[in-house]
Amino acid sequence: MFMVVAVENKKEPLRQRLGRLLRGDTLEWEDSSCGGNRYRYVVWHGPAERLPWNRLVLLCPRPRSPVLLPPEGLPPEGCPLRDYRPQDFTARLVVAAARQAMEQAAGKGGGLLGLLDPQGISPWACGEWLNCCRGVKVYTLRRSRYTAAETMLREEYGLPLLWAETPAELEDCVLCAAPYPTGVIRVRRPVITADRSGIQGSPTVNRLTLSLTPEQLAEAPPGVEPTAFWGMVTECGTRRAELPLTPEGCRIDGRLAEFTELGKLMRT
Repeated sequence: MFMVVAVENKKEPLRQRLGRLLRGDTLEWEDSSCGGNRYRYVVWHGPAERLPWNRLVLLCPRPRSPVLLPPEGLPPEGCPLRDYRPQDFTARLVVAAARQAMEQAAGKGGGLLGLLDPQGISPWACGEWLNCCRGVKVYTLRRSRYTAAETMLREEYGLPLLWAETPAELEDCVLCAAPYPTGVIRVRRPVITADRSGIQGSPTVNRLTLSLTPEQLAEAPPGVEPTAFWGMVTECGTRRAELPLTPEGCRIDGRLAEFTELGKLMRT
């Protein structure tokens, strides 16, 4: 069981606000479920900077249950809440987005796809790009972690795994992807990257949002970002939830855009 927290800070008439304070219902919660996965939904009626962290700790179903906080909610130092950051889910979404962008821009088998993975934690991504590029070029500081992926791609699929000694050597790639956050790295190619990363591309694409059905959007509780919520359901739920990883929106150099715009930029 996990927990999601929403902030509702809309302006209310003074009498209504005083009544809420007197009743003690500035923090409301209920237990709900999504796809058979139970979770606790908490709503704080007030500014995010005044979230009652001690009360949230008490509402947590278990001491180490993951908690999806609003973007503006940052637990104070020493707070035992386990702030959920969907890194693995976001990584899978970044890899799926790179495949979709390559197919939109150049068709199957067109051009090299670059992978920025300094720590060597994304060899699995190579297997997701088998039919969308003519080769994968990797920048990593831990090449030994790619031995199995390199052998599989070469012997089973005839797809080369190339190496970049520096990020600058990725400039012959059509597109680059950085599934996990990194330090500051500059690449003069379009880069799809995880959130809270130091990657700088030309352009930089991040903050991916899923394409969800109306039914899936309705499952997300009010005040909770749907992509983050479904990431939590797939990663933290006890029952497996099937969710196609199809990106719909993103930010391109900080600007809100439809994801299909990236394919148009790559073709120009």
